[in-house]
Amino acid sequence: MPDVGSGVAAKRATVKGSAGGSEQKRKAVNVHELFVLRLFGSFWGYLFYYADVRSLSKSVKLLLDENVPRKIKNDLPEFEVFTVQEMNWNGKKKGELLALMLNDGFQVLITTDKNLENQQNFNKYPVPVLMLNVKLLTYPHVFKLLPELKNRLNSDLPNGSTFISQQESNI
Repeated sequence: MPDVGSGVAAKRATVKGSAGGSEQKRKAVNVHELFVLRLFGSFWGYLFYYADVRSLSKSVKLLLDENVPRKIKNDLPEFEVFTVQEMNWNGKKKGELLALMLNDGFQVLITTDKNLENQQNFNKYPVPVLMLNVKLLTYPHVFKLLPELKNRLNSDLPNGSTFISQQESNI
């Protein structure tokens, strides 16, 4: 059974309130989870449980940088995903982009720009950035990173850059 109390989804869902309010929200999720678990034996309890988990994930807003193939958005239906192009932020410098993200409630940036960690002060912009390390910047190559990307998105992410690379076997 999925643990709704951990991961970026739960963490980011509780960050929106004040410091005291976030603990109350976390307790509310756990009380709700206990209520639903009592109903879990029934068909409706099952549906309510998974609807609640999906709504937690949908509360995580992801921004795909303009260098990431837009098609990858369709492979992340459990998250609220926008592209730089959809937000009309094309051509913005990374510092300005990070500031716009924070002002608009985005919690994670997904990019392939490996120089970002050297160019930005993540103390000024406290946001997790997932950097996809691919040989070619094409959808099939980025798609290969999708399992690891989803795994990272469902865990606690530190602010700043986190690299995601596909493990290659030398067989």
